Amino acid sequence: MYENTLSLLPGAQARPTLYDSGSCTLFPSVAANARGDLGAVLNISAGRQGPAVAFLMQDDYSTALPRGAYYTVQISGARPSDRRWGDFNSVQPMSPVQTTWVGAGHYLPGTSPCSACAAPVFFNFGRARDNMAWNYWQDK
Repeated sequence: MYENTLSLLPGAQARPTLYDSGSCTLFPSVAANARGDLGAVLNISAGRQGPAVAFLMQDDYSTALPRGAYYTVQISGARPSDRRWGDFNSVQPMSPVQTTWVGAGHYLPGTSPCSACAAPVFFNFGRARDNMAWNYWQDK
């Protein structure tokens, strides 16, 4: 997809959109695993809820990017007092098997608005079918 016009590249199949009418989607980071499945880490926020770290997957179980089908990892207790939220999300396949993902993001752990109190959050995610491989390698 061409970023400046949002038109499709030659041979492109679709234009995936991260959209949910009930929340705001911020700063997605997307990576493909060894099977070509997509994992994404992003921030979501809605109404009075502080920004949250979440993930989603697109694979043979969910063949299209599921709208609103994200899994919340950590919800902030407050909103940033300076009304700024950084692009600090990351995702990559977990080595060496590369069928699950390692995600990273940040949240505000307190309940009072602040501008310099973000805390990191690191997590693994994937499908249950890949638990055996993940369990084998997690402590190596």
